[in-house]
Amino acid sequence: MENKKRLKDEALPPMLDEAKIINAILKDKDNIGFYRDNVNPDNFDFQPAKETVRLIFHYYDKYKHAPEEDDLAEELAEFLEKTNKPIPEHFFTELWGIIFTPSDIEYPRDKLLEWLRSKALKKTMLEAVELEKKGETLKAVSFIRGKMDEIEKTGIPKFEETVLNDVEVKDMKWLWRFKIPMGTISLIVGYQGVSKSYFSMMLAAHVSKGLTLPGEHYENVAVKGSVIILSAEDDPETTIKKRVMVHGGDCKKIVVIGISKNDYYMFNLKTDLKYLEKKILEMGDVKLIIIDPVSAYLGADMRFDSYRETHVRSVLAPVAELARKHDLAVVGIMHLNKKEGAEAINRVSGSGAFVAAARAVWLIAKSKRDKGLFHFCSMKFNLGEKPSGLSYRIKRDRIVFEDLNEDWDAEDLLRTDRKGSPRQEAREFLMELIKQKKQWDAEEVERKRQEEGISKRTLDRAKKDLKMKSIDVKDEKTGKWKSVWTIDE
Repeated sequence: MENKKRLKDEALPPMLDEAKIINAILKDKDNIGFYRDNVNPDNFDFQPAKETVRLIFHYYDKYKHAPEEDDLAEELAEFLEKTNKPIPEHFFTELWGIIFTPSDIEYPRDKLLEWLRSKALKKTMLEAVELEKKGETLKAVSFIRGKMDEIEKTGIPKFEETVLNDVEVKDMKWLWRFKIPMGTISLIVGYQGVSKSYFSMMLAAHVSKGLTLPGEHYENVAVKGSVIILSAEDDPETTIKKRVMVHGGDCKKIVVIGISKNDYYMFNLKTDLKYLEKKILEMGDVKLIIIDPVSAYLGADMRFDSYRETHVRSVLAPVAELARKHDLAVVGIMHLNKKEGAEAINRVSGSGAFVAAARAVWLIAKSKRDKGLFHFCSMKFNLGEKPSGLSYRIKRDRIVFEDLNEDWDAEDLLRTDRKGSPRQEAREFLMELIKQKKQWDAEEVERKRQEEGISKRTLDRAKKDLKMKSIDVKDEKTGKWKSVWTIDE
């Protein structure tokens, strides 16, 4: 009894805070059973942390796998309803805001596993001594061997291994031949006001009816199927339906997912993919998902940074997997940054992980010589030889293609297509930030300002134009005061 009590009261690793430990337990799904056997919820000091770990293990006991965020939320709802002394729900909300934030878990996972292996080894030896005392020597030896094997295997990641000899070679499937591939993410990028959204609605209309799309190859009939649209900037009644109809689309095959009417909650690519997958299965023949713009659907968590590759990859990798799993195309709309001298591929706003996740990136730019002409030009294409582009005009609200075999270079288009004063561009930059969240750490704004190549004086003027203000707030984690930029609702 004394030995068990000493093990039970052993403190958690001092180099890790409780939120990081829970984060590692949730994300290190292959080792959840080992954590269940060796992490004692009573070792946590913060009561919501104790209960969260209990809820995780309770879920694991029932389903034999780690819970997702919405699964854990259901467990919490049941706990708060049943317990006689409920803990205020906002205590859990604050903790979960940390443990479900995208982060690198290698260091906390390795440290936690190192500590747990040591603890498990001590526990094994103590229990073996008890068996030895009872004269069960052979049982003690067998017990130690089994436990040592279990401890040694813990922490080894389980990767999918494929022998190339067993792989069946398959041809790439296309939503739009040599333009938009199936089973992955593509991007359409450009400055504001260059008809990116218009173009995507034309594409949705063609897919809904399986209409012919232009190109240098005769096999350019769009894959026919349903379309799901996430649009943060265009209204279904006044804009989206009109643009689909004018291009001959079938409105019965197109669904727009808007803001939740119950709590004005906006779709989040990080947390709501299960809902999206459910909708895909319900509709049965979804071939295209449009996300316009991608930046609007990354969530409002202040800890998420769209300029950090690990954060962006943690969101886009599951989206790409969803496209592969259901054999559909995901087309994201994104804006360009203000880095005038940078290479075209580095002109897409946010982290380079956005471009890295996409197999095809297309630029839409206005012609410098003819303001009514738009160019659709390949910026990145990882699926073979660089395809030719297109030129088009918008006539009577309809896209009309002209040059079907264009050879424009994205670098040339971006050197000539820039317009608008630096102050106007700075305002657009701040408006993009505001769309993501209403409050930004001043240091984050400064870092992003430098990345975008905007002068400090110009940004301060744009800040005044938009009636943004700086306020001092207390950091919940460090307890220190910091300056943030914010805008009133």
